[in-house]
Amino acid sequence: MSTLRESLIAATKKPEVYRKALADIPDEIVGMRGRIGGLFVYPWKGTHAVALEEARLGSQGIETVDGSVRDRMAMLVRREAGTHKVLGEYDGERLSQKDTPHLAHIHMSVPYQGILQMSAPAIPQDMFALKFSVHCLRPEGSDVRKILMSGKNPYVLEGEFLPQDHIILRRLRSMLSYFGEKIEDIGLFIPHAEFRRQSDTVSTEDAQTLLSDGSQLHITNATSSRWDMRRFRPNIVLTDLPAWTEDLVGEIRIETDAGEVHVELAQSMPRCPVPDKHPDTGEVKGGPNKWLAQHHPRDANSNITFGRGAHVLHSQEKPVIRKGDPFVITRERSL
Repeated sequence: MSTLRESLIAATKKPEVYRKALADIPDEIVGMRGRIGGLFVYPWKGTHAVALEEARLGSQGIETVDGSVRDRMAMLVRREAGTHKVLGEYDGERLSQKDTPHLAHIHMSVPYQGILQMSAPAIPQDMFALKFSVHCLRPEGSDVRKILMSGKNPYVLEGEFLPQDHIILRRLRSMLSYFGEKIEDIGLFIPHAEFRRQSDTVSTEDAQTLLSDGSQLHITNATSSRWDMRRFRPNIVLTDLPAWTEDLVGEIRIETDAGEVHVELAQSMPRCPVPDKHPDTGEVKGGPNKWLAQHHPRDANSNITFGRGAHVLHSQEKPVIRKGDPFVITRERSL
């Protein structure tokens, strides 16, 4: 068994199941082939994914082919009443399903190019649904400022707040209020373009989150529970690979109509409590994290992991990939 596999097994609390799964993967993975099984973008942090048939891989994350909708292009923030002494600007707390579970009811979709639709299908007749141009997220006279994001690891963002009386925010408050989530001081914050998801548990370099459906199926079979892929919030799903092959991969080459796209897989993805929440209701009724904590490697900081961070190599300018594109593993992961 390779040193890489031995190190992954050593990082697993109860390694028997994982060791057996790795034994089903060929010793030589370079040359193994698969397909892109799914592409997903999350326009607002904490809301539903938008499934795409094709997507661009940008430095800011996955995005629609026309570039109008990109991953985590906005986040909901609870605005504090006071100001920060150093910045002279608002303090704030980002909202996600970890602390605002009813965000699971908010669906985003892209019905037309450059158009977002916000809806809550669980509300009768979806009465608060709203379609709007992505240009509405850059209104004239918007509130440009720096904001100190509070939390365990505070950090500063520069961007814009949508005005509190904007129809998008009014509708959003109505939706959340319907489910009993009353947040009057909620704001929609649009980080400037150079910001790349520091609000999530990925490095600024790893713009995409990559998983394999073989690993998802392995968790499902091991726990006798159907864990929807939406719980894990991937950007790219690989298919036709044995379970946990992505843990061993260093690089893949995606074969597209326009040429080859080289994607490097980097850090293992730390997991927050969100996978334990039902993707449609935000309720916690069991979940995959307990199994992952016992039977899958943890990272150097003892975080539960599932999936890999990934980024495009060789200075390719926002290449387009499509669901169903074939890929080949070109390099094994380095220790």
